[in-house]
Amino acid sequence: MKLAAQFLAVLGLWLAGCASTPPEKVVTSEMRKDVKADFDLRIAQLSELEHRLAHVDTETQLVEILEFVGTSSHSAYERNKLLLERYPALRVKQNDQLPPAIRPEFERGQRLLREKTYVCISLKAEIDRFKSQPEVQKAMLRLRPAQ
Repeated sequence: MKLAAQFLAVLGLWLAGCASTPPEKVVTSEMRKDVKADFDLRIAQLSELEHRLAHVDTETQLVEILEFVGTSSHSAYERNKLLLERYPALRVKQNDQLPPAIRPEFERGQRLLREKTYVCISLKAEIDRFKSQPEVQKAMLRLRPAQ
């Protein structure tokens, strides 16, 4: 069934005259929607982190925040991997190498992420404030990727 659906998709592209277009350069509305959703989720996670940081008073709260950061980072990494597998056109080193049709969405997302940089600075300040606490040190070690 899946093979038949793939065949029909290729046949449709061929009949439409798109078969000669390299698939990695095709930007679909679905790709735009997925990229936008990815950036929007990252911004939402940063906003949640900002909210949590505004109310941090104890090392226990900071440990909970660090666990949230670890979970968010891991999910962002996995989503990024899936996006790159699904859309090879996104595998570029610089934005100017992206297909022109998707660049505005990347630029919008990156601008929004840059605007939230202060959240990471606030996190660093809270870590510095509680870094001598053993529970915070353990939480920091859990954040480090396995080598």
